[in-house]
Amino acid sequence: MDKGMQSYEAEIAQYKSNLFSQLSVAGENILELGVGTGPNLKYYASADGVNVTGVDPNMYMEEYSRAAANSAGLPQSNFTFRRGVAEALPAEDDSMDAVIGTLVLCSVKDTDMALREIKRVLKPGGLYLFIEHVAAADGSFLQFVQGALDPLQQFVADGCHLTRKTAENIKEAGFSSLSLNAKTIVNGLAVLDEGLENITIVRIRPVYEGGRSGPPHRAPVKKKTGGNQFWPAH
Repeated sequence: MDKGMQSYEAEIAQYKSNLFSQLSVAGENILELGVGTGPNLKYYASADGVNVTGVDPNMYMEEYSRAAANSAGLPQSNFTFRRGVAEALPAEDDSMDAVIGTLVLCSVKDTDMALREIKRVLKPGGLYLFIEHVAAADGSFLQFVQGALDPLQQFVADGCHLTRKTAENIKEAGFSSLSLNAKTIVNGLAVLDEGLENITIVRIRPVYEGGRSGPPHRAPVKKKTGGNQFWPAH
């Protein structure tokens, strides 16, 4: 993890702690989208009997996420890494008590399909906990800058979009309740985006309130052999 990401994780630590405190994780089955190097695991993976499935399209993230699970006190028998994408989750219907995803929906190919998959694998009453960055307000200077930088961002950050109105997709996904809370993040990465943190309980229709802020994106992790870079979600 580079210095920029260390700064981001340090600043957002209490925020993530509050978010993941919504989980009653003992004995639960949790799926984390874009598990990457596993920086979220320390917040929820130490409870007795919790089973975590980490999903990531990059197979080289398995080594890093397993190490993070071990550091979090999660037995290796309780951690499963699966290579996969959000639009086709490698999990059965109604099999997960919670789904976690941080800075993931900005990079998926089909946001609505990813949300349908999240609902599919969640048990009735399950939790979807996430942190995402979203487009700035219509007509704002930041929105203009996001639009100008979006092609470059997609190229250097593994398909990340700065201009997605992800909150709208989530509001329309049909969750039973939805809470959106704002948090502003300021550190050395200074990616020009806005963000939101959400706690979502699935099924029926959503009831929601909204907010925006600004976390950065993802840092590269080099595979051991060769110089190619891979961008883990976190």
